[in-house]
Order: sequence, then structure tokens, then C-alpha cells
Amino acid sequence: MIIFKRPGLSALKIVMLLVIATASTREVCAQETRRSTAPAPSERIFLGGSFGLQFGTYAYLEFSPVVGYWLAPRISVAAGPSFKYYKDPYGSSDVWGWKGYTRFAIINDLSNIIPSALGISFYLHGEYESLSFRTSYLGIQSDAPRQQVNTVFAGAGMSQPLGSRGNINLTLLWVVDDGGYMIYNNPEYRIEFVFRFFAPRPARVESY
Repeated sequence: MIIFKRPGLSALKIVMLLVIATASTREVCAQETRRSTAPAPSERIFLGGSFGLQFGTYAYLEFSPVVGYWLAPRISVAAGPSFKYYKDPYGSSDVWGWKGYTRFAIINDLSNIIPSALGISFYLHGEYESLSFRTSYLGIQSDAPRQQVNTVFAGAGMSQPLGSRGNINLTLLWVVDDGGYMIYNNPEYRIEFVFRFFAPRPARVESY
């Protein structure tokens, strides 16, 4: 039984987001060149995360910021807190915890293969998340007021440059292990924004 189910994001909305991102970066990407040297440690730091909001019979709120670091040209790691709120006809719960993930870029820049791709990249994604729910919301018998739910995800995604320092990422994740609580759809989609504030302005925001 799925405890909470968010409506799916239509393919049209996803395409519109990617078209907007592509249009906003076409001129920037056309004038920039790839860096030939590895960036300084501070330039490998990125900030990002996701935000979700829904009202109605099924209400949902999420704020999940992350701080990340590029360990190698194709490998990045990130972690941060997660704050969520669920409400449906059966109850409600404030939720808090944390998540951490690692990504491996299988294609750093598709424009090396297709010139018009404008820096699109593809990656594999692995994630661990630990969240605390109200026990009553999960529908289990326990004297404890809250229950920890740990979830392991695996998936893949694509990243589109957004301006000279940012990216918009679309990730599809499948639940590998959730302890039987089934709090997520399968697959789970994520749209997030990532920014690298410490990078020089002329630099493209991508793995080095």
C-alpha cells in the first residue's frame, strides 16, 4: 500500500522546462569554451536541492537543500537535510531527516557527440535517505511517537546547463529498499537546480 502518492509530472511540463533551460543558455554556451585545467577545490563545491509544493486533498511540502563536491571529473557526492510535510484523508505528518547521494557522469557533455546538444550530460545516481515520520501516519502499532524510515534509491538522470553557473537536473529513481513502508512512487521523479557560486563567471557549470 502506498501511503502517499503525488500526481505524476506530465511529459509536456518536463519538455517545457528543458526547452526554457535550453533557450536561456543558448547564447551563453555558444560563447564559452571548456576549461583545460582542473578547477581549484573551492570551485568544485556546488549548492542545490529540490522544492515541492501541493495543496488540496493530498497536500505535500518539501524543502531538501544539498551541498556537494566534485571528487573527480565524473564523480560527485552531496548531502543535506530534508524537511517534508504530508497530509491526506487518513492523517498527516511532519517529516525530517537527511539524504546523501553520489553521481557518476556517463556522458559529461553530449555536445561532444551532437554539436547542438548545448552541454547536456547524463549520469547514474545512487542515494540513501533517512526520514522520521509520525508513527500514527504510517499506520503501524508502536508505543514510539515517531518511526525512522530508511530508503535506498538507484536511478539515472540528465543535466542541462542553466546560465553560466547553474544546471537543471531531471532524475528518475527506483526504490531498491524501503523497509516495506512504500512511501514513494516507483519510479520517483526529481527536478532540482544546482549552482556553483565559487566558479569564475566565464566557466561553464559542469564536471571538470
